[in-house]
Amino acid sequence: DPATQRATLDALPPARRFDDAAATAGHEPLRTPGVSVLQINVGRRCNQACRHCHVDAGPDRTEVMTPEVVDACLRLLESSDIPTLDVTGGAPELHPLFRDIVRRARAAGRHVMDRCNLTITQLPNYADLPEFLAANQVEVVASLLARQIELGRQGFHTPRVADARAIFAQHRRQMPIRDRVARGPARAG
Repeated sequence: DPATQRATLDALPPARRFDDAAATAGHEPLRTPGVSVLQINVGRRCNQACRHCHVDAGPDRTEVMTPEVVDACLRLLESSDIPTLDVTGGAPELHPLFRDIVRRARAAGRHVMDRCNLTITQLPNYADLPEFLAANQVEVVASLLARQIELGRQGFHTPRVADARAIFAQHRRQMPIRDRVARGPARAG
């Protein structure tokens, strides 16, 4: 129960305040040389339901970033010198404005990263996604489950996925993919 967890954590006294910990570690005052990546989480909608997902995304989730917030994020990006936009979410490609986000960031001269599960390309409305990402020079950071890659299992939520290994190999040829392999089983849909 999240409410009980919050109440329990709120009742605990912190071991020490953050600024005290930073000072004793020799990191005070904290400074940054600048922001190099703007990461936006565009929602929790996903075509999969993976146990390892830190945002608990899935096909039954409907929360997505509003058009007003998307615009505010892109205006911030355009008015700054932040070189990279990192788009994440459940499956960020399911956001209704995903392609507009990519086009606008690229038009501003920014490097764009898409945290993609690759299985989204198996859905009929997203079959052209590899070509779109390649044409816009989007870096794809792919997250697939190691067990599925090694064994070729269909542990994905959608029944349209044939073999994670084949999807990965197909798209590696079409677009720049930086693969991240997560350890753990997929949650049953």
